[in-house]
Amino acid sequence: MALSRVILFFFIAFSSKILAATWEESLSNSVQYYSDEVIPLLIASTGDEQKHRIKSIEIIVKKNPADVRALFVTSEDERRFIFVTTGFLDALFRYVDVFLMQEEFGRSDLTKKYFKYFFDTVYSGDSNAPKLPVIYFLPKEKRDNWVENERLEAAKGVMYLSALIVILTHEVAHHALDNLYGPLTPFPEKKSSELASDEWAYDILDKVGEGPAVGAIIGAGLILEYERYENLNDNVSLRHHPAPVSRAENGWKRTCEGELKEKLKKPCNILEKIIENMD
Repeated sequence: MALSRVILFFFIAFSSKILAATWEESLSNSVQYYSDEVIPLLIASTGDEQKHRIKSIEIIVKKNPADVRALFVTSEDERRFIFVTTGFLDALFRYVDVFLMQEEFGRSDLTKKYFKYFFDTVYSGDSNAPKLPVIYFLPKEKRDNWVENERLEAAKGVMYLSALIVILTHEVAHHALDNLYGPLTPFPEKKSSELASDEWAYDILDKVGEGPAVGAIIGAGLILEYERYENLNDNVSLRHHPAPVSRAENGWKRTCEGELKEKLKKPCNILEKIIENMD
């Protein structure tokens, strides 16, 4: 089954389960679905050595809404882990929300304005501080256009899952390539590891029928917001990763310069303009 069809099936088969769950549970469900449905597709598309490594991966969701940066890989003996917090998943969904809202209403300032507020609230450590949804940052007269809009709700779900697939597949790549590193690893080795994991993730997603363009652009946009906030607060920790705009461009090229170039001409042109406006 092509991965794009897997995404569609996800919304048909699991929509009632997600709607009935708490927000944290629904975020955890999306990761569980990746484990159940996407990981087997990756395993089927790799060689024996990488198959063995991927099969030993356990993806663990930690319920920590205040930790929006926690997504990391580690290994212990023959066991391999990817840890992700509900805070990170929440931030990713919020970025999709603000991304679509910005495109819908032409509010180029909305992402920066909202995420400064969001990160200030999360990093403040005040558990009672409200994490307002993006809609409160729109003028009141425009809010009704956003609420209960089925088309936009569907788009949010698809874009969130597309981004999650690209991000988690990058982390799977670290295990498949056996290129994990630690704090004392030299900078050039860290950067090389990250670049190789990006390439592996894009290659295998192409192979299973999921163009990485949308997911790469959403993931890169969220990283840009992390970098913007951390630069403001003199805390830069992402330098060994590829530049976010470069990651978005590479994802776009894999999808929009391949076999589907003509079929996806219009959406690819839209995505290209979005990348051009990234800063």
